[in-house]
Order: sequence, then C-alpha cells, then structure tokens
Amino acid sequence: MQDQISSQKAISLPSSPHQYRSQTSEIIGPSEFTRNDELVLTWNRILESATCGNKPLLPYQEWNIDFSELTVGTRVGIGFFGEVFRGVWNGTDVAIKVFLEQDLTTENMEDFCNEISILSGQKKKLSWRRRLKMLRDICRGLMCMHRMKIVHRDLKSANCLVNKHWTVKICDFGLSRIMNETNMKDSSSAGTPEWMAPELIRNEPFTEKCDIFSLGVIMWELCTLNRPWEGVPPERVVYAVANEGSRLEIPDGPLGRLISDCWTEPDDRPSCEEILSRLLDCEYSLC
Repeated sequence: MQDQISSQKAISLPSSPHQYRSQTSEIIGPSEFTRNDELVLTWNRILESATCGNKPLLPYQEWNIDFSELTVGTRVGIGFFGEVFRGVWNGTDVAIKVFLEQDLTTENMEDFCNEISILSGQKKKLSWRRRLKMLRDICRGLMCMHRMKIVHRDLKSANCLVNKHWTVKICDFGLSRIMNETNMKDSSSAGTPEWMAPELIRNEPFTEKCDIFSLGVIMWELCTLNRPWEGVPPERVVYAVANEGSRLEIPDGPLGRLISDCWTEPDDRPSCEEILSRLLDCEYSLC
C-alpha cells in the first residue's frame, strides 16, 4: 500500500496561488484545464466567502502566500490525500501539505479550508494559567498512581491526553510496574529517551521518582513550548543524559527551579505533593 501511495503524483508548488492556473495549463489537456479552472474559481470563492463551515474565515490576504518565500524540506508523512513536508516560511518553521493530484477536488478543497480555519484558531499560545493547570492535572494523576504503588516508567507528553475542557489524563500503562518495599529493577527496555530518567537508561534500580524526572521534562515542554532534545539523535540523548549528566537548558524563575529539582538524584527529587504546592506558588508569580 505504501509503495502504491508513494507512486502517486503530488502537485508541484507554483510561485504563488494565483499562478496555479497558468502553471497547470501548460501540462494538462483541455478537460483537465476546465477541471482545474473550476477548482481555482472554487478556491477563490471559498476564500472570499464570509464563512466556511459556519466559522468566519481569516482575511483573504492571510490565506495566500508567495510560494517563493517557502523553503521545502524533507517529507515527514504521506497519506491518501497528500504529502506533508517540513518547511520554512519567512524564518518560521512550518508544515507544508501538498494534495495528490487525483484528490484535488472541490469537496477536498472545502475540507482543507475547514482544516485551516480550525488550525488558525490554535495560533494563540497557551496562557500560563492554562499550562500550570495542565501540569497540576498530570501531577494529581501521577500522585494517585504513586499512592497505589504504581510506577508509570513512560510518562511523556504523548501519553497525556487533553479533552475539550483542557483536562489532562495520563494514559498508556504498558510499561508500568507495581512497586515493592525496595528499589525495583527491570531488565526490560522502558521509556522514551527524551523523557527517561538516567537510572532507567542505565538499567539501575528505580523508584517512583523516575516518573518525577519525566514530569520535569513535561514541565520544561510546557514552559518553553519546545520539544525536548529536538534534532538530537535518541542514542546521543541516552549517552548524554545517562553518562554525561547533560540536561536541557533550565528556564529562569520558580518553574525553572522546580524543573531543576525534578532532575536531581532520585532521593532528592520532590514528591508529587510538593510539586503540586510549588505549582500553585508558580501560578501566583506568573499569572
């Protein structure tokens, strides 16, 4: 199936959306020209309309860009309707979605406009109040697990689900273990390198404090709104964290100090109860 999808032709990018008509007219027959001519008219009609999917559109100018300002990078994914590439537009990292030619229909274009309309509403950064509330949700969930003597061992942002009310729930307990009275050791591979505590990486005895280290990484993510160790190969992260004592750059302020404490030696890391209390203090200073 993947080979079949890869063989499908993706539309090349013109220098601007308004040059799409002239670009395609050089390579397609009369019937296809009529089809694409209609699609261009549909695109412009959708953009000029007052609403799309019962939601107001952005101003027309904000939907179209000069494609000469766009640098197309490597492909990161392919599906039934198109391909997605990494890209840079005017110095900003972007995702570039390119429709497969046979799927460029009026209906798909309208769906695409709906998608843009939804994503455009997510541009605003998360407020500090919301970020701290999300962290408290994760911390409460972790505290409940630890009280039940459960160690998650793979706590990361991808295993934290957010509902429409911005309430966060921890999921994926496939690597979890029930704690006994002493430090535990498990020879099975556990966790994701960017979030793993060094004792887990080194396959040393661990306690619930390995989850506190991972929680510190999630705090760092929500504090910086960046991905941990982005661009660094996982094997390099493993060596740097476990053998060199490397840590992500710690932000300033009370949240940064809390993150730093979560990355200390296991016995020195704060409990979930202490973290909850300190997150409230962070809210007083940041919000």
